[in-house]
Amino acid sequence: MADSIADALLKAGLASKEQVDRVDKEKKEQEKTKQRKVEVQEHVEQPERQELQMPEIQKFIDMWNDERAHKFLVHLIYAYTPFSAGYFAWTEDELHEKKCCVCKCKLMSKDAIFQKIPEITTATLQHMREEINGTLTPEKFRADFSAITGDRILGIVSEKSKAAMCSPCFNGFVRWVQESLLRGNAEVNRIIHRRMLEISKEKHENAA
Repeated sequence: MADSIADALLKAGLASKEQVDRVDKEKKEQEKTKQRKVEVQEHVEQPERQELQMPEIQKFIDMWNDERAHKFLVHLIYAYTPFSAGYFAWTEDELHEKKCCVCKCKLMSKDAIFQKIPEITTATLQHMREEINGTLTPEKFRADFSAITGDRILGIVSEKSKAAMCSPCFNGFVRWVQESLLRGNAEVNRIIHRRMLEISKEKHENAA
């Protein structure tokens, strides 16, 4: 519409080409400025939107803000830094705690999974037949494997702690630490920095 009005004014001799071009240029500059403001606003609001989309992070935010849970979370950061320090427990003995220290779900080791392989294989073959027949539902799939595992989830442990986490909570923990560093959490940064210095010192001493 704006273009047609400008053309009409130009054709009617009510405005020169220079004037039309100048107005058009100013309009484009205004649109660019408006777009930049929108992009900046989206950039500022993005972390908040991400948090809303990642509820697994919220439990660690709550722990960090709770005076009693805060010290325990500091311990977890120390024990699971670097993140490779966390690994799936091979045996039940490695699971000093049989429940996730965050959500309290029941945990199991890889060895416990291996012992269930015959049952898992039978269930998998049955599920393949049901999928071919179109009778397999997500609810039945979960229920069958839940019955085999006893509602237990593989536990992740660290040599630096007796506390264990289920894989969903560990993934949330990792993302929360990363978000905290990106947001400039000085305490989290100090914990990780201290831990990395210790690891570097240990490697140096072992190499000597």
